[in-house]
Formats: sequence, C-alpha cells, structure tokens
Amino acid sequence: MYDQIVVPPDPVLSMDAGRLERRGRWWVFGSFLLCPCHLPLTLGVLVAVLGGTGVGAVLRDNLVLAGGLVTVTWLAGTAYGFHLLRRSQREGGCRSATGAPPDVVTSSDGR
Repeated sequence: MYDQIVVPPDPVLSMDAGRLERRGRWWVFGSFLLCPCHLPLTLGVLVAVLGGTGVGAVLRDNLVLAGGLVTVTWLAGTAYGFHLLRRSQREGGCRSATGAPPDVVTSSDGR
C-alpha cells in the first residue's frame, strides 16, 4: 500500500503562459515595496506596526540584521518574479507594451 510515492502536481508548473506572466509581474511589483532604496520607510513601518511586541523589540535592537533580511527578501522576490516572466516568455505569453501578442509585429506608425 505504501510502496508508491505520490507527488502532487506543482501548481506553478501547470500554469498557462498568461497566468505565469501575471504572477511574475505581481512578484516583481510586490518586491518593489521591499526595495533597499525604500529601506528607511519599510523599517519605519515595520517598527510602527510591530511596536510593543517582542518582534518589534528584536527589530528595534537589530536594525542592520532586519535591513539585511528585507534586502535578501527583495532580491529573492524580484528574482522569482523575473524567473516567472522568462518562463512565460518562453511559453509565448509575454505581451508587448501595446498589448499585442509577441508574434504580432506592428510598425511605429501603427500599421
């Protein structure tokens, strides 16, 4: 009965190209909030939200460590978002700035 290992399908692997593109964009845009250039704002919000808690006290006492953790989280989220966008593009899902599918080429004068 237990001689077979059943691995559930990975939901990301079974997504179509359009859904991969949307998910990748959300990862990139969401990671933008954790960008190191926003670090003073991010840490300020985290300290305000977590103030009075044990986590807030640890955050206040270890700002450099917290900044490093936020930076690593931003890097990982951005990299994962770009990974999903590249996968979507390989599967034919990324659209151009005009919204046209990648196989439709339009000239600069709109014809």
